[in-house]
Amino acid sequence: MWWQHCWRPRFETQTNRRGENPLHCAARGGSEKVVELLLADDPTLVESRDNFHLSALHVAAKIGRRDVVALLLAQCPALLQAEECYSRTALAYAIEGGYTHVVECLLAQTHKIEGNPEWSMLHLAADMGRSEIAEMVLAHSPHLASVKCGAHRKLALHVAVRRGHDAIVKQMLQVNPSLIDEVDGLQQTVIHASRAARPAPSIHRCSRL
Repeated sequence: MWWQHCWRPRFETQTNRRGENPLHCAARGGSEKVVELLLADDPTLVESRDNFHLSALHVAAKIGRRDVVALLLAQCPALLQAEECYSRTALAYAIEGGYTHVVECLLAQTHKIEGNPEWSMLHLAADMGRSEIAEMVLAHSPHLASVKCGAHRKLALHVAVRRGHDAIVKQMLQVNPSLIDEVDGLQQTVIHASRAARPAPSIHRCSRL
């Protein structure tokens, strides 16, 4: 019918092949002013997701744009807990990218970081060797140092030791020295993990702190 050819979706709601709308694209480009204009025109866009269930907050955190992250959070604080199709939050993306300024912004809006059964934010920082971010996460949620994750129930300390990240090992033992004796699901302590580490960490020196 003729009216089907006359109707066009609004610009703000049009999507590309990835399911991204203009807000996703503006967040990826780091265009704070464009993001602000789009949200002023349609505030509901902040909750939109693409085909991979990514919100604009995920996109902004992934490229390290603190200004856009802060703007999106002010519009919808609930996005802090939003997960994409692989169960990753915006905080996880910021940690992976090593964007300390974005992590700081996200943590400031987070009351408590819950321990994910598979991989906590502290485990992620330990795995990536992000010592400054690990310190920030520990200061915000020190209970994560005692959280065991994954099929083998490992502490973030086990991960840091196995990866050879001495600075993170030291940080966690300063928070809780008794972690040195904790065992994982395989009944192995961090001393066992250090034997397989590459490069080998100075776990014995760290354990005396």
